[in-house]
Amino acid sequence: MKHLPAWITAALLSLPGLAAADPFDGSTPFLCATMQTRLCPADAECEQQGVYDNDIPRFLNISVQGKKLSGKRPSGAAVDAAIDSVRHSKGTMFLQGAQEAFAWSMAIDEQDGSMTLTVANTDNGMVVFGACTKPE
Repeated sequence: MKHLPAWITAALLSLPGLAAADPFDGSTPFLCATMQTRLCPADAECEQQGVYDNDIPRFLNISVQGKKLSGKRPSGAAVDAAIDSVRHSKGTMFLQGAQEAFAWSMAIDEQDGSMTLTVANTDNGMVVFGACTKPE
């Protein structure tokens, strides 16, 4: 079998529809790892903490089609939150929901999977940074 010259391959891949689709567009489930956390109480400065300090799941399973975010906290408690809103804007997918006394919002870069999750109630705000990947 003959191979196409590199410039022809590059030109073909640049045509609409032939290049790979955005990997984090919500069309298939994916997994997000939580890495860094900043906790911001209403009456104090924000401080960097580990995800285990706040019982945040190390991994979050995201199914946009199923409208579900799930994971397991270090304490063993399950997280099972409904995704109430999905929006796409300028290469970012935004997911939002609420569970118990907390509202949450997640921004995911549709190209590289970098992720920022914010969680808030009336007393605290938390920002969690991480990265997402698709199962093979």
